[in-house]
Amino acid sequence: MNCCVIPGCGNKFQLYRVPNSGNNRFRQWKKVAPVFGTGSERICSHHFIETDFVENIRKKLKSTAIPSINLPAERLKASNKIGCCVLGCRSKDIKNMEKFPSMTSKAWLKWANILGCAEANTAGWKICQKHFKDDAFTTVTSRYLKNSAVPTKKLKRPVKIVEIHRRQIKQIPTEQCLLDHDYVKEDVRPKSNRMCSVYGCTTKTSKGVFLHKFPKERIKMTAWVHAIKSGKNRQKILLSAVNIFTIVTITLGRIY
Repeated sequence: MNCCVIPGCGNKFQLYRVPNSGNNRFRQWKKVAPVFGTGSERICSHHFIETDFVENIRKKLKSTAIPSINLPAERLKASNKIGCCVLGCRSKDIKNMEKFPSMTSKAWLKWANILGCAEANTAGWKICQKHFKDDAFTTVTSRYLKNSAVPTKKLKRPVKIVEIHRRQIKQIPTEQCLLDHDYVKEDVRPKSNRMCSVYGCTTKTSKGVFLHKFPKERIKMTAWVHAIKSGKNRQKILLSAVNIFTIVTITLGRIY
């Protein structure tokens, strides 16, 4: 996932990986954020406090840097050996080592000509920082999230409420026979599988009970729909399918 998983955030920069579900830290994250520990989830830095981070300042060798100091006078100045590849240098501190450029890069040819190892296979060679000038480095500050960090900021962002102007529906007087739906249900065998459209009513055509179509007249049909108090989605369906849905009425209470 290339964006923050916190609802309403969606930030795509400074993302930090959510611990896997098998990690003990995941239980703490699960309590405060909607995460599942799939390994692909990320949370941005906006949801952590400053004390949750640790900074590491280090020197990085520039791509254009070339070893130029503390080199031997011989033509062959480097070879494949443990630690620094420069002959006569005994440095073995891995933290102060720089990798030899790839043999397919342009920088490799410059390094190889200076060190006299153009015919050697320099894969895996390393050279210490003592053989570079001070201006060959740049300062890089890396920011890491502590192992004990848990997101605590801006986890519940307010939802923007948009006011929607609804179409005003004209109040239509409800006819007396539609004020309720309290009909007598007899235990008789239904004559068909067609069922009443009133929500919750399962009455079918039987003795003394008939199913009638909604009126085609728009005003009266709208009154029927609002009288039976169907849901918003059901109202749309009923209003668009006048000739399909029916309602239970008694023969003496027919509506025309």
